[in-house]
Amino acid sequence: EINPARSLARHPLFQVMLILHNTAEPDVDLPGLAAHVEGAQAPVARFDMSFSLRERYGDDGDAQGIQGQIRYAVDLFDRTTTATLAARFQRLLTAAAHDPDLTVDALPVLDEKERHELLAVRNDTAHACPDGSLPDLFRAQAARTPQTVAFEDGTTTLTYRELDERSDRLAATLTSRGVGPEDRVALLLGSRARTTSRSSPWPRPAGCTSRWTTAAPRPGCGTSWRRPGRGRRRRPHDPRGRPGQ
Repeated sequence: EINPARSLARHPLFQVMLILHNTAEPDVDLPGLAAHVEGAQAPVARFDMSFSLRERYGDDGDAQGIQGQIRYAVDLFDRTTTATLAARFQRLLTAAAHDPDLTVDALPVLDEKERHELLAVRNDTAHACPDGSLPDLFRAQAARTPQTVAFEDGTTTLTYRELDERSDRLAATLTSRGVGPEDRVALLLGSRARTTSRSSPWPRPAGCTSRWTTAAPRPGCGTSWRRPGRGRRRRPHDPRGRPGQ
């Protein structure tokens, strides 16, 4: 039994309908009357969008293409968007008719201008990058604008100087405890201010972090922490003890 959940925001079964009228027109033969079939158009869109296609033939029976009509909900689509979709659909059908051996994924949908916009213009993200590592760039910024606000979360505000000093203290603490290249250090996530200051020293001590939250299952944390890897394994340090803060 079909009984989908009803919603005023969408049709309960589907949103887009495609109809191809490729059956012969009914022959109305009424004695004493000249009659022909007329289509009836509904005054509203019953679906988000519907494509109605009809094959056309000449008097001699030769195919003369396909005539189409699109009906759309005006609260979801405008005329410009619908016209763009119609042009893309026509382009796809034309390519399929010219080369029936093409697979669906090889059929063109975009024209050359749209393809250039998508592949070239929108992906032109090249820009000059400053030299130096992330910690070096951060320290340079802190030296240029020490009093500028670097972090703010509504309750805590840190300037570049304050954030750099916190990071330096934590980095020195980690180094004094023997943290070196490829070592793992567990970082218990707390407030955004503490998490930011504890994350910014990396990779100053040349280690790497494995972040945990207080909601993480203890068995999962223990399993991940005991997983073998390069470098020495260290017990997670509780940041609530404010090391180097």
